[in-house]
Amino acid sequence: MPGDTITFDTTGVFATPQTIVLTTGELLVDKNLTILGPGFANLAVDGNAASRVFHIGPGRTVTISGLTVADGSNSATNTADSGGGIFNDHANLTIRGCVLANNTAAYGGGVLNYTASSSSNAMLTITNSTSAAIPPPWREARFSTKASIWATQQ
Repeated sequence: MPGDTITFDTTGVFATPQTIVLTTGELLVDKNLTILGPGFANLAVDGNAASRVFHIGPGRTVTISGLTVADGSNSATNTADSGGGIFNDHANLTIRGCVLANNTAAYGGGVLNYTASSSSNAMLTITNSTSAAIPPPWREARFSTKASIWATQQ
């Protein structure tokens, strides 16, 4: 199902490293969307250690590429609302050419791929990306038992 595309201009302001700091909470992605960043070294989306960075809504198909997801934080203590950097809530998410760094949560510091019912699923595909973990008890990635994940290096 096609959706919208956000493309960051690599010849303009994003030709040099920039950080978008979130000050009013997470970015809710509630439609099919492709985000094409200028490269993980040139764009960081920062949760300001105060909120999750991205919440991918149920039933959506989303691709995030070419950026850093950093300093996301989530204090929820249940898996149904966790994920510090990205919460993939019953959606189809592709992460390509990204860095997940310094994100914290009780479950899924970097990304939580979540599905709670047998009637829906969550799919996470990670390609050419890396995770910079922080010390336990937080984990940079966590996946629910009914979720699927594909991780490749190309």
